[in-house]
Amino acid sequence: MDKMKNNLTTTNQNAKLALIKSKSLLNITNGLLANRSSKELIESFENFRFSLNLGYSNSVSCITITHDGKYIVRASLHGTIKLCEISSGMELRTFKGHGSQIFSIATTPNGKYLASGGWGSTIKLWDISSGKELRTFDGHSDSVNSLAIAPNGKYIASGNGVPLTNGIIKLWDINSGEELLTFNAHKSGVSSIAITTDGNYILSSDDYFNREEDDVDYHDYADQYHDVADGIIRMWDINNGKLARSFFGHSRSVSSMAITPDGKYIVSGSWDKTIKLWNINSGEDVRTFEGHSRSVSSIAITPDGKYIISGSADKTIKLWNINSGKDVRTFEGHKSGVSSIAITPDGKYIVSGSYDGTIKLWEINSGKLLCSYAAYEDGEWLSWTPDGYYNCSNGAYQYFSFVDDSKDTLEAVPQNHPIYKAKKKEILLSDYIGGANPYAKNSPHTDMPEIDIDDDEIPF
Repeated sequence: MDKMKNNLTTTNQNAKLALIKSKSLLNITNGLLANRSSKELIESFENFRFSLNLGYSNSVSCITITHDGKYIVRASLHGTIKLCEISSGMELRTFKGHGSQIFSIATTPNGKYLASGGWGSTIKLWDISSGKELRTFDGHSDSVNSLAIAPNGKYIASGNGVPLTNGIIKLWDINSGEELLTFNAHKSGVSSIAITTDGNYILSSDDYFNREEDDVDYHDYADQYHDVADGIIRMWDINNGKLARSFFGHSRSVSSMAITPDGKYIVSGSWDKTIKLWNINSGEDVRTFEGHSRSVSSIAITPDGKYIISGSADKTIKLWNINSGKDVRTFEGHKSGVSSIAITPDGKYIVSGSYDGTIKLWEINSGKLLCSYAAYEDGEWLSWTPDGYYNCSNGAYQYFSFVDDSKDTLEAVPQNHPIYKAKKKEILLSDYIGGANPYAKNSPHTDMPEIDIDDDEIPF
C-alpha cells in the first residue's frame, strides 16, 4: 500500500484523477451519494462504502472560476482561500491572511488578481499565480458581505453585512487602494452587490434577519431565520453615490444578483424562493422564476445570456430558460444547502459549492455530475467521480476510508483488500475536461467536447 500511496503523488505536469502513473484510477463500481451525519458523507458502491469525514471548517462559503476556466477558487468559513485544478482536484495554492470567515470573492477581468472580503472588515487583493497578498483595503467597520469588480478592472465595490447597522457601500481604486466613495445605501447590512456592464452603476440589496431558533446550524440558516429586509434592489450612480432607481418585487432579502451579458437585464435570487428578471433601464419586473422549495442563495448567467443557473438552500441547482421562464433541468447531489455557483467561461459546465463541504462539477447539457472535490485546512485534498475513481494528496487518507457494508457493524476495509487494486481507465477526467496548467512546463491541452442545449428561444 505504501507503494500505491507513493504512486498517488502527482505533479503539475501529469496531475490527473489518477492512481498509478497518473493514468490509472481506482474503480470500485457505480454508487450514489448518501448522508450519514452532519460531518460525514458516504459514497455507496454496492457492498462497499466510501466514507468521507467533513466538518464545519470544510463548508464552502463562495467560489469562482479563473478566467481561463481551468481552476476553481474556493473560500471557506474557516478563513482560507484555495486554488485547485478542475481536471485533477489537486490543490495548487492556499491564500492565507484573513483569519476569519470569508463571504465574497471575485476575480479581475484579466484573470490575474483575486479580491476577497469577510468577517474581518477588510478586503484583500491577491496575485492568483503566486498566492501573494498585494494589498489590503481597510475602511469598513463591519464585515464585508459582498464585493464586485468593475468590468474595466479598475474598481472594487464593497458592502458591509451586519444587521442593525447602516449598509455602507464603498468604492475603491484597485491599483492604489484608495477609498474613492462612501455612502449609506441601506438601513441594514448589504447582502449583495454588483456593477453594471457599462461600469456606471452599483446595484445593491440589504440583509436583515433575526434568529427564530437557537439551535439552527449556520450552514442551514437561509430559511430558518426570520428575514425582515425590504427586498428592494437599489441602483446607485458610481460617480456620486446618488440613488438612480429602485426595483420592487421581492418580499425578502435578495441574496445574489447577476447582469445579462448585454447589460439590459438584472437577475436576482431571493430568500423568498424566487428568481426575478428586471429591465435595468425601466425597473420593470419582467419575469419571475419559481421552483425552488427554499431560499435562492446564488445566481449566475450563461455567457450567451440564454440561461440562468440558480443554487438554493433546498440543496439543488436549477437551469432556467431566461426567455420563457422554463425550469429546464435540476441538478441534485449536494447534501446541504448550495452556497455558491459559477459557470465555466465556455458555458458548458457548472461548479457548485455547498455547506456540506464539497464542490461539484456538473455538465450543463446533461445534468451529469462529473466530479466532487473536498479540501482541508491542513492542505490535504481529495477528488472523486460518481463511478468510484478518485485522486488525493498523500495525507488525505486520514479523512476517508472504505467501509464493508456487508458487515453488521461498520468496519474499515483493510489496505491489502482487492478493493485497493487499480484498474486502467482509457478516458481520464482530465482528458474530458481539458486544460493546460500555466504553472507547469509541457502541460498537455485537450479541448472540451461540444455541448448543445436544445430549448426554445423566445425573444423578450
